[in-house]
Amino acid sequence: MTPSIRSILLFSCTALSTLWPIADAVPVSPVALGASIVSQRPGGKDPVAPWVVEDFRAVLTKEDKQVFAQPLVGVQIESTSKLPSLGANNDGLYRFSQDYINHAGETFKKDDIILKVLKSFGDEGFAEVKALKKVGEWVDSGSLAISGVSKPAIVMKARPGEALVFNAYYKDHPDKQKEMAKVAKEKGCEKAAKIATDSNVFYWDVSPVSENVLVDVKEGAIASVELVSWGSSSIIFVQEGKEKPSEASFVSALVFVRTATDG
Repeated sequence: MTPSIRSILLFSCTALSTLWPIADAVPVSPVALGASIVSQRPGGKDPVAPWVVEDFRAVLTKEDKQVFAQPLVGVQIESTSKLPSLGANNDGLYRFSQDYINHAGETFKKDDIILKVLKSFGDEGFAEVKALKKVGEWVDSGSLAISGVSKPAIVMKARPGEALVFNAYYKDHPDKQKEMAKVAKEKGCEKAAKIATDSNVFYWDVSPVSENVLVDVKEGAIASVELVSWGSSSIIFVQEGKEKPSEASFVSALVFVRTATDG
């Protein structure tokens, strides 16, 4: 993608995360979201975003659907390490208590990885693994017995930082919270645009006060951000070689989608 495409993705990310603030979230399925922003504007003739993969299931291959076929072996997690579990298909995040060797024979330090257990097998999990592979965050995946029940599980790279709402400085300075959230969103959207440019995965769900965005705060300022939780409800796959929409048409479509989903 060219730099101009990155600027459109950055603008789009900002618009999306503004139109779907966490306090006023609209339960839109990833397929419905993709279909909505690809569809024609009211009274218009041109597709709004032909670069969007309308249905994420369309990019899933036979290989993608085998990512949970093998059991995960040698997973040792801390019994008290379960982390907050946001997301419709998230059944738990865990820290490792020992180093881990993946199916390819590669060894990963326990502090560098995290285990995510999904609630059920299905296309959403396949898409999440595909996205993690594209952005270089995937370590391993397979099935894992949880309380006697086989569940899909993903080993992924751990990212530094914490959710903004958990940061001590943020909590102790209510007068700074609005500006800190603004900067976190800007930096998050910049990162999302770069990742989309490099990997063709557009992370649109940059909510600065959610646990999808981890921040590093130094001397009261947002030094850096990390994007986590690459589930199908937070991403849109990007097609290659497609004409990109204008900023105005993209925003008008998003306003239309928001109005329609709000009912």
